[in-house]
This record gives sequence, C-alpha cells and structure tokens, in this order.
Amino acid sequence: MRTARITLKNEICEQPALWRARLGSVADWLQPDLLPATPRRHWLALAEGSSRHALCLLAPWFKQWLGQPLLVMDPDEWLTAFSLAQEANAPDGGSATPAFIGPEDGLLVVSQSGETASVLRALEACSASAMPWSVAVVNKEHSTLARRLGRVLPVSAGEEKSIAATKSMTVTFVTLLRWALALAVQQQCLPEAVLSRITLELTQVSDQVSRYLQDERAAFGQMQQFVRTLPICDPHADSRLVLMSAGPLRLILEEAGLKITETCRVQTTAYNTESFKHGPKVLVSDVSNLEIPPMVLYAVPAQARFAEQVYEDIDNHAQAAQAAESQEASAPFPARLLRFENSLAPPDRLTRQFGFTNAQQFIMPPVNHALSEVLVGLVTFQILSYSLAALTGEPVNQPSLQKAVMADNSSPPEPDR
Repeated sequence: MRTARITLKNEICEQPALWRARLGSVADWLQPDLLPATPRRHWLALAEGSSRHALCLLAPWFKQWLGQPLLVMDPDEWLTAFSLAQEANAPDGGSATPAFIGPEDGLLVVSQSGETASVLRALEACSASAMPWSVAVVNKEHSTLARRLGRVLPVSAGEEKSIAATKSMTVTFVTLLRWALALAVQQQCLPEAVLSRITLELTQVSDQVSRYLQDERAAFGQMQQFVRTLPICDPHADSRLVLMSAGPLRLILEEAGLKITETCRVQTTAYNTESFKHGPKVLVSDVSNLEIPPMVLYAVPAQARFAEQVYEDIDNHAQAAQAAESQEASAPFPARLLRFENSLAPPDRLTRQFGFTNAQQFIMPPVNHALSEVLVGLVTFQILSYSLAALTGEPVNQPSLQKAVMADNSSPPEPDR
C-alpha cells in the first residue's frame, strides 16, 4: 500500500485562515470597480465543476440578501441557450442572444485557474454589444479569463499543490459571499443589523473550523476510525457511495461527491433524501442480488425539521428495500451517518435496524446557522475524502480526474475546475 503525503491535509487545514483573510472589514468589500453602478435586470453566473458548486451554494443567500435569483449555468447550458435563441429568432432576422442576457444584466464568471476551456469558449458566443456587466472571479489574476473580462475579483487562495479546488473552492465561496454582501450594502437591501450579524457569523465559523482542524484526534483521528467501518474502503472492490441529505446541507453534496470520486476513485452520487424516493431508490432495493451493494451516507442537518425529514426518509428507503426483497431485514442496505453534535440523534428504531453504533456515526462540531453548517460540512467531507484515500493508498496529491483547459501558448494545460 502506498503512503499518502500530507500536502492535501495541510491545504485542508489552511482554509479557516484564508477565509478570515478574505473577510477583512466591510469597508474593504465596497470596491466601486467590482460593483455595478446601477441595479441589474438579471444576475447570471457561468462556471464548471467546483466553481459552479461554489456558485450554487451562493445562490440561496444571494436571493435572500438581494431579492433577485442568481441563475447559475454551466457552459453547456449557456451555449444551449444561445443555440435555442438562434434557432427561434435568427431565421426572422431577430437576435441570436437569449432574451435574459444583455448589457443591463450582471454576470459572474468563476474559474480557479481562469483558463477553463469550456468557460472561455462559452463566452465567445456572446457578442460585445450583448455582453452583461461582468466580473471574473479567479484564483490566478493574470489568467486568460481575467484579461478577457478586465474586471477581476481575486480569490487569493494561493497555489493549490494537491487536489485542485479543495481550499480554492471554499475560499471562492467565502469570496462570493463577501461580494454579494457588498452588493447588498451598496443597493441598500440589507439592514445594518443584519449585515453585522452575518459578518459575525462568518468570522465565528472561521474560528470554529480552525479549532476543529487543530484537534487532530477529533477531526482526522475519529474520521480514520469512521472510514474503516465503510465497506468501500476495500481498494479491490467495485465500490459505490450514495450521499443524501436535506435542507441547506444538501447543497454541498455534489461537491462532496466530486471530491470523493476525485481522491478515492469511488463512484459517488448525491441526492436530496426526498427526491431519492422517486426512482433512484432502486439503488438500495433488493441489494441481496448485488455482490457489493452501495454504501449510503446520510448527512443529518442541525435544524430539527430537516433532521426529522432525513430520518423519515431513511425509514421510507428501508421499507422500499424490504418490500423489494419480500422479507424483513435487520439492515436493508449498508448505511452510515454524518451528523452535527447538536443534530437530533437517530430514532431508536433506525439505530436498531441499521446498527447505528457510535462507530458508525461521525459527529461534527455543533453549528447554529446555515452558513456554518455548509462550511463545516464541506470541510468534513474533505477530511473524509482524504482519510479514505490515505487508507486505500490512493495518491491524494494527484487529481484522479483531469480537465483540459485553454491556456496561453506559453503555458501547458493544467487540471482545474
């Protein structure tokens, strides 16, 4: 078994300090050149991979703070919109630009490297006259994307030497939160008291995650024990992992699944626990016919109503699996829990049925608001990915999935999101 180096672990632990550095003071946020002078008709966002995940995380807070939805698109969705507009309007001499894209709109374009090929190609579809007010959110300030848009919001996460878009993903999210708050202040959408509370919450979660990561035994040590209970830790098995949650915590699952796939080469899918009941539940039905059934990992939110929903849906999933097998089963499918210290404990009936012993639950620090829930959850899944990869001997400092990017002629392509 290969021994994993510690670069990824170090970069996971760097994140809280980077978040604090990005927060600064409210006065630092209000940079006129990075905020539109007038309100925008629509707000759009364009990105791939982990950068898109950061935008999808931002979207509900953006809508809450500014009263406008943020339409997050990947390059394929962006180009499809242009293709449909051309198909509908061009034959009659109309515009080949979608009706919701124009100079009166706003556009965030996010890329860690600023060289993501698909993003750069997508931007070429938009004429200069139809281009929205735009800002490039990049970790590399002298990249092609930064030069093309001219207006740059730097992520300033530093060079990532292990799996790309680990620390840069969370720092991008915090940077976007800060920018959205600045926009809300400029447009007088947020009362001062609300702004003060949100900035305090972001500072507090940075400190909380820092303490979490400094306690090696509580974070990495307990996670190593937890992953040893997962059947997927067998490097020779054709393993599959299903991630499920509800409420704001479900927003991190797509990113968590990407990180696990990337670091551990474990096929991972993510669902809302409710939507899983409508079709995908076949993944856990009649697992007796599967040589290696999928492992289901439920992330239990801190908010009681969402935790209750998760437990209710686990019960539903178990009933569906038992009905497919036409027999009672003590554990219809293998499952584990990730939950916060202040989450509701699993009901006794589920504990008995699935054997949710202490070893089969990973307990995260307590949280008291949605922002801390998603940031603590993101870091916990990074620790899980690292620990599982280290246990199975995966080279955690080399990405398992690579993307071709469009780089300068002087620069070779590099993996990135």
